[in-house]
Amino acid sequence: MVALGVSIGLAGCGPAPKPGASPTPTSPPASRPPAATIDQRLRQALASGNERFAADEAFRRNRLSRFGFSDDTAGGLCESRTPTPPAELDFDRSFWVHDRATLGWVDPTPTADVPADFSLRSTLTALTKQIPATTAPPSAEQLFAAFWDTQNSVSVVPGGAQCTDDGGMVNGFRNDCRNVEGAQASDAAVQIGKYWPIGLVNRLDLAHEGWRNCGEHRIVYGRNDVTSESKIGRAFIIFEGVLPNPRPGCRSACLPVAEFWAGLSDPALSTAARARALRDFYYRGLPGFEPVVHIDHYTAQGVESVYGSSGSGQIRANMFLTFPWLLKEFRLSLDCGDDGCDLAFVPSTVKVTPFAQLWSAEVSHGSASTLQGLATAFQDDVVVNVRRLAAATDGICPDPASGGDINRITYPVDLRFDNAQSTILSNSSSDFRIPSTMPTPPPPPSFTFSDLLGGSPGRCGLSGSQLVKRAMTQTCAGCHDSGPEFALTASDAIGPVRLPDGTTATAWPASLGFVHTLEFPDPATQIHRLSPALLNVFLPERRRIAVEEMLNRDNCPCRETFAATLPSARQKFVSIEDKVTDRFAARIRTELERLKALGPSGNPKAPHTAEIRRVRARILALERERQQAVVRAVAAAGTKFPPLDRKLSAQATSFGFKQLAEGDPKRAAELRTNATNQFLISEPPRRTVSGSFRVH
Repeated sequence: MVALGVSIGLAGCGPAPKPGASPTPTSPPASRPPAATIDQRLRQALASGNERFAADEAFRRNRLSRFGFSDDTAGGLCESRTPTPPAELDFDRSFWVHDRATLGWVDPTPTADVPADFSLRSTLTALTKQIPATTAPPSAEQLFAAFWDTQNSVSVVPGGAQCTDDGGMVNGFRNDCRNVEGAQASDAAVQIGKYWPIGLVNRLDLAHEGWRNCGEHRIVYGRNDVTSESKIGRAFIIFEGVLPNPRPGCRSACLPVAEFWAGLSDPALSTAARARALRDFYYRGLPGFEPVVHIDHYTAQGVESVYGSSGSGQIRANMFLTFPWLLKEFRLSLDCGDDGCDLAFVPSTVKVTPFAQLWSAEVSHGSASTLQGLATAFQDDVVVNVRRLAAATDGICPDPASGGDINRITYPVDLRFDNAQSTILSNSSSDFRIPSTMPTPPPPPSFTFSDLLGGSPGRCGLSGSQLVKRAMTQTCAGCHDSGPEFALTASDAIGPVRLPDGTTATAWPASLGFVHTLEFPDPATQIHRLSPALLNVFLPERRRIAVEEMLNRDNCPCRETFAATLPSARQKFVSIEDKVTDRFAARIRTELERLKALGPSGNPKAPHTAEIRRVRARILALERERQQAVVRAVAAAGTKFPPLDRKLSAQATSFGFKQLAEGDPKRAAELRTNATNQFLISEPPRRTVSGSFRVH
């Protein structure tokens, strides 16, 4: 249970400081007047931005040190894995499942404990069943109505969040109402059936650094009444669940997830067998894991490292039933009090999508703007991370002719800078280009933020305009519509970059016009089309990470670090674990030799696949037996550790909003939204295992 308490500012007084770090001011100190020249401003930005980045890094290091497990690379019990060729993993089976035969599969012999299909009704029903049994759970239709009611200016579902809450703001930025989409709440029984699954997506590449979790695993829903690539009349709901690592800090503990997805490329698997395996993964869970579809995997409980609080996922809405296209993010909140529990959809900021006016030097240097302090701090952060936007490797600029790896373009955005929504519209709150060219106010000399970036020593030969556009590629709007509105697909828009096939480009890859997959399948193949950006850029990188970071690396046992114990006792427990491990070493080595003799153990198309799986199952059973013996031995020495199998019931946040709001449901919803977003803001931007801050 996570209790936020007073420290997060339930009254909406601004974000709480990050644990272990000093509060970051929202306005520059009085001793720091606006800079008169680019050189002076660069020095200010580097000093302030580096200080803040160092504080965030200290937070991240501290969190890593508190993980309870690590891979034992020195114990002599590692499995040396025969390399799996990347080409053996099919994009369409192991990374983005988008064929109707799998997506539309229905279990012919359903059981009560797990859904029979991947329908939106099944996903919402699975969530309602996880609400503690203190109240009658809502139906899938009621949850669907509550989700879309967040877009109504006049509520039809009492007690939920509204786009009009807090004066129509989230995180201090405008949260537009979308009554056309919101109208679905009044016809939920019909409208819920107009969404069907169009993608099951493996995002192991988004696992947080240190293997805090095992990445995101997504279900994409689109409307089944769409038959063309129209600019309107369309809507998507994407469930993006973070799957906690049962041994936070252990890469090997996430290996079963990587092997599960890789195994789907096995040509011996029938469509029905593949669909059943995916159904069980999403709704039942792999051995030792909770199902992907779990309330806690979409909440804000992501700061601590215990199982179930290993980094929050989110639910996204991609809306263009009417113009313009708009994308928003939500978290689930389970608020429990004396009268039961309420499951709610909470509007949250859209990650790596800063408010456009924060790019303006006119705002950062204009004392009349209420955003001055926020814009100054944001610009400081961008200047410090220019080399990341330039796709530098370990701080070293790439070759100027071929450019850096396009998948290394990244930069961290503190959540307090993030917008309430992302929209595809020129000169909108998602378009950085015009604000970045707004000059500082008189007296001269004046300069723009684009000028400032162009003068940065870390720009690696890129212009200020190219750096701004690279930042836009990381936003929801820039990723989804890189062409007509933002001109990111124009020649030389982002400078030279190296594509996965080794060629060089100077533009961002194209989407399918607002989307990366179509709602309707190809009539001949019954497969949903994917974008060029996915096929040529993103999916090859995700496969590379799965192969290089997981399948082809040595697999070592997972050890307790006893990080929660006092240093004086830690060595005693380490010695206990060593003795237990020695008792199992001979049997584990025997199985490792058998596995080595069979060939590539991570290759789903290798010979002896069935026997490889049986040997790996025996190794896994021995490893679990060893870990359980460690827990018992440590307990016998006087210290109790949590059990290895940490079954989750949904974790109530215990905000008590209804009591705080004194029975006012609208006020309770506003408090819930403010507290959720401030809790998210309390954590610095998350880095993935690949070193990226990308989240899309």
